[in-house]
Amino acid sequence: MLEKLLRSNAEVAVLGVALFSEGLHQREIARRAGVSPSEAKRELDSLVKLGALAKKEKGNLSLYSLNPRCPFIAELKGLYIKTEGPIPLLKKELSSLAGLRHAFIYGSFAGGNFTERSDIDLFLAGDVEAEQVDSICFAVQKKMLREINYILWSEADLGKKLREGGAFVSSLVNKKKIWLVGDAGEFERYAEKARNRKGGA
Repeated sequence: MLEKLLRSNAEVAVLGVALFSEGLHQREIARRAGVSPSEAKRELDSLVKLGALAKKEKGNLSLYSLNPRCPFIAELKGLYIKTEGPIPLLKKELSSLAGLRHAFIYGSFAGGNFTERSDIDLFLAGDVEAEQVDSICFAVQKKMLREINYILWSEADLGKKLREGGAFVSSLVNKKKIWLVGDAGEFERYAEKARNRKGGA
């Protein structure tokens, strides 16, 4: 999708590296993006001109980072992670797990305020094996060069914790999420039923 807004797949790849890094030089960006140094320079210059990146000279090196004054950087980050980054990769792989009922990303990625050092916080609930989730997370981590921390509960555990309440489970219900399997409406209905069972006990 982003290649329709930007000029090329190379520009999307370079942007993806810059979004998750701070102060990298041209050759390192080229290496991480899988493009030639000349391609990286062309795309970096384009993104600086667009206003998405800032360029700083340090000795003989040109360092590139996100432009904090860019008015659309939050939207650009959100669009990238949902269309080109870890979101579509996780969504595709997790959708193959038949027993998985709910899966979403929460924390800094969901809030759009992630940094170079931010991990991906993933919550899953359903009747699946941890080994299956491990395999998927490892593959995505290897491709995205970003650690994934996940919590896996069975449906019974989720229902029990929703009935008991508590700060963490309340934050899962109320805070912003990026849905991978299931949706907000289904999860809220499930949570409401669990709370009603507590009241009727």
